[in-house]
Amino acid sequence: MTEGSYMIWDITPFGAAMIGNTKFVTKDTVFDSNKYLWGYDKKNDKILVAEIFNDTPAMEIDVLWFTAENMLDGVLQQDISNPENAVIKFKFEFKSPNLLVLKYLKNNIVTTELQMNREMK
Repeated sequence: MTEGSYMIWDITPFGAAMIGNTKFVTKDTVFDSNKYLWGYDKKNDKILVAEIFNDTPAMEIDVLWFTAENMLDGVLQQDISNPENAVIKFKFEFKSPNLLVLKYLKNNIVTTELQMNREMK
């Protein structure tokens, strides 16, 4: 994202899962958006995230798992058999109940870091 841009991430419970929408905004104009479905795979002890994008027919499935009480790591589903060598990785750190830091890594280098503050409706 560019300077002055921001992301609105709206997640709500849906049964035992969560559904969400993301809007990327710059200069008060939405320039991208995604939809998510989050669910827990009990058999594999992983969180699955199915994501569809507004600007492409592609769909992405991410696999996430807790590495500590406040840390969540993830990779694309295609890389779950060898996550250490995944090109794309995600790291979520819950700094507080109201602050989440999300890092996107490519080849183990942080390319994007987002700080998300919870706002109650």
